[in-house]
Amino acid sequence: SWSVSAAVVPPIFLNINHGSVVPEILLTGEFAISLLAAWLVRRGWWRSANMLSMYSLLVMGIVLALFAPYGLRDTSAFIFPTLIVCSGLIMTARAFLLYASLVTFSVGGLFGLEILGVVQTLMNETANIRDAIEGMTVCAVGALATWLLSANLRESIRAARERGAGEGQQQPHEA
Repeated sequence: SWSVSAAVVPPIFLNINHGSVVPEILLTGEFAISLLAAWLVRRGWWRSANMLSMYSLLVMGIVLALFAPYGLRDTSAFIFPTLIVCSGLIMTARAFLLYASLVTFSVGGLFGLEILGVVQTLMNETANIRDAIEGMTVCAVGALATWLLSANLRESIRAARERGAGEGQQQPHEA
């Protein structure tokens, strides 16, 4: 979760409108959540720390997309596919499917708000349903690929553990 924050947060804040205090508030909040996640890790609650970090980064991405000058066409929107890939590596399969679905539908919802004019960006005049479909498709395809790769990784880890456990039970051969 630390690596996700370190990789995702700085580029986003470099690209946000500096006239708003929202990025600074979000950065402070994300830092506080990272400290809480670190405390959870020290207590041995890895899953809780990972879930807290990933969901807080999703909320941060949503809020940033609402305030970015170009909405989801801003480079800060890259947070969504990045979150999907990272979550596939640290979440259980069931938690990942829920999270990836939430990210995908969040992107669709954000485009919908822009299309309806609820969210004002520099791109409102050109916003259309095709943008929403494309954004959701990118997230869905990324989620499917990540799910397949992480399932393969989990299976490889399971097989390696079984081989390791089996080798520990065998008697050594004499030369």
